[in-house]
Amino acid sequence: MTRTPQKAFKHFFDRSFIVAISAMVAILYGVTLRWTPETFFLSVSTIDPNKSKINSAPSQNKTFMLTKKINHSRDHVTEDVFDKYSPVMHKKPTSTEIPRVFATHLPVELGIVTNIKNKQEMFVATLLPHILKYNEDILADRTYLSRLKRIVDNGNSLSFEQRLWLQDLAKRYNIKRLSFDELLKRVDIIPPSLALAQAVVESGWGGCKYARKQNSPFGLMRDKTRLLTFDSLDDGVGTYIKTLNTHPAYDSLRRIRAQQRQDGVHPCSLKLADGLIYYSTRRQAYIRQLKQLIDLHSLKKYDHARFSTDLRS
Repeated sequence: MTRTPQKAFKHFFDRSFIVAISAMVAILYGVTLRWTPETFFLSVSTIDPNKSKINSAPSQNKTFMLTKKINHSRDHVTEDVFDKYSPVMHKKPTSTEIPRVFATHLPVELGIVTNIKNKQEMFVATLLPHILKYNEDILADRTYLSRLKRIVDNGNSLSFEQRLWLQDLAKRYNIKRLSFDELLKRVDIIPPSLALAQAVVESGWGGCKYARKQNSPFGLMRDKTRLLTFDSLDDGVGTYIKTLNTHPAYDSLRRIRAQQRQDGVHPCSLKLADGLIYYSTRRQAYIRQLKQLIDLHSLKKYDHARFSTDLRS
């Protein structure tokens, strides 16, 4: 059958159109098989806004940071999954921000709450701010103490005010003969994870009525039969931290911590727990329980906690 030129052109156009559509469908299908939201995000993040093309070589100044935010009822946790400016991506410690709010007592509800998760969150939210506050004050003293030590090490003399401050610090930490090394061994933080673990063991997550009514969540004893009582929860926490930093029974804890400082590492609660052998008559069983609690409840995440507001604000 003979085609007219018009029919021949129409036949050619129809076939070309079908071939073109088929090719486009094939290309789109292939792209969808390999496209993911992550690849799209990565490709967009590497585009230079001043250029119309994607750089073939990665720029050292172009980085991105993927963050995961976890919101709790009172806490705000931001977890940096990838380290900014680092070619090797690795997980950074979780940083927990908490309000600068201090309760005078452990909540009465801790004795009746049946939901374990709610009880644990309430307990930590009440106790952690006091621990952070004392550690904040201790670090301020430690920083100034280190400054005075450098002055003396460089052969310079301290002012009258500086000597008075140093004598007062030595008195507060029960040091009769002034020694920078001994002061630096004592003037240091107690990791929140260790303090929380001890409070959990001694008070049963605040369920013990004596911990709530007598503000003594750490089970400090006046003598063999009587528990120490405090006017406020803040006093109870402060006495606990001072006890670990000054009592002769915990000199091994302070030596472990001082060695960690010399090694350039943050005080580790799991290692410091070995220095609490005389805290309980259960000795090694007590230490094992502390370490298990720290691991089981991921308490070390609170070692990186900070106040959501600065002290000056």
